[in-house]
Amino acid sequence: MGDLPNFFRKPRGEGWALVGDAGYHKDPIMAQGIPDAFRSAEWVADAVHAGFSGARPLGEAMAEYERVRDEHFAPMYDLTGGMRGLEPPPPENARPISGASS
Repeated sequence: MGDLPNFFRKPRGEGWALVGDAGYHKDPIMAQGIPDAFRSAEWVADAVHAGFSGARPLGEAMAEYERVRDEHFAPMYDLTGGMRGLEPPPPENARPISGASS
């Protein structure tokens, strides 16, 4: 697939929000794109509802969406970034399986 860019974009602004690959993209090796898009869309919908219903200020709710999105997706983003080259693990991470014959 070649080199695909990995990024986090600011996912919100006055009158707009980004979800899915528009706001955050990582290498597709782990096949998490669609679930991530659904999850972030749910978080945006919750934030917009909180803002429009008056439960909290819209800007505050959207800032919370950004914080939750970044915090939730960062570990998998980092993991997939490390897997991009499909290199074998370093020797110190490889160990024989207990009871396996050579």
